[in-house]
Amino acid sequence: QGFASRQEVVSAVPVTLLGVDAGHAVLDMCAAPGSKTLQALEKVGSDGIGSEGGSVVANEVSAWRGHVLARRCAVQGHSCKGFAVVQHRAQTFPGPTGIFDRIVCDVPCSGDGALRKYPEKWKNWSPHIGRQLHALQLQIALRASALLRVGGVLSYSTCSFNPIENEAVVAAVLRSTGGALELLAAPRLPGLEVRPGQRRWRVVDEALGPLASHEAAMREVPKLQRRRYRKTMWPPEGEAVPPLERCVRLLPFLQNTGGFFVALLRKTTPWPLPRTFSPNVGLSLKPPSAPPTEDVLPGCSKDTLHELESALGPLPKSWPSRLYAKGRRRVFLCAASLQSLLVSPRSRRLGV
Repeated sequence: QGFASRQEVVSAVPVTLLGVDAGHAVLDMCAAPGSKTLQALEKVGSDGIGSEGGSVVANEVSAWRGHVLARRCAVQGHSCKGFAVVQHRAQTFPGPTGIFDRIVCDVPCSGDGALRKYPEKWKNWSPHIGRQLHALQLQIALRASALLRVGGVLSYSTCSFNPIENEAVVAAVLRSTGGALELLAAPRLPGLEVRPGQRRWRVVDEALGPLASHEAAMREVPKLQRRRYRKTMWPPEGEAVPPLERCVRLLPFLQNTGGFFVALLRKTTPWPLPRTFSPNVGLSLKPPSAPPTEDVLPGCSKDTLHELESALGPLPKSWPSRLYAKGRRRVFLCAASLQSLLVSPRSRRLGV
């Protein structure tokens, strides 16, 4: 018996372009409702109940949506031994940097690309929503860049047409990371028509019209409204303009789909760099503390293992060290790749 999960074609593009393979450690920064998480989980999953696969960590800030996400992904069965749902603000996601091979960064957006599917959005949609979300989107993308391993790939995506939410964020990430990330040309997907990313766009105020620059906005916009505009909203100038045409735009009129934007970023050098402190004169420095000890996942009792053997037969040799007890009657099988994340001293178990 199998199962089917419905997903719009354009929504499947980010994970498809990401190139997730078996054995990868994958993070979905804003996971609910979970269609992209299911895609990644299927790709990293093991071939059998006794074999090892990769791991997928799905983050969702809403507890209710996270619960729905966990129930939706639970139908994957034994593949879920490498799956964990966590609840954090994406822009401050905890844990050490450089631990994930692939990151899905499908950020909150104004959603104007989904107006055909959800026409009720017209009631609340406004151009200023993109400006309001720009800073949050940039913060999430930068945190994802820090969590990405050198050589890993990050997909940044929205269901919006607004370049302030799309190319402007990508350009700001490339500039903020100082060359640690490179913008990749997305592989061509047979049968899918796309358009390149934009290199030029205008920032428009509803009352004043187009604003030529951030400096012009600070002069013309009323003082109480100036905080709405950030320098990163305008197109990059000068010689160091990133190749934003490598981004992918999926437009509804091309193939009767929704609207979507995808950019692939690969991490080439460590970022952020470790902080260095120079002692000041007269400042008493504390001796370095001892390295933190590894956390140990709570194992199963002998009685629980005996019950499992009675129900399932002889267990694989690796299982006793991979079974994670949650209370007396709840037991989870944890893949080695996910176990290494959960016991990381700095990850604090990622808030599972």
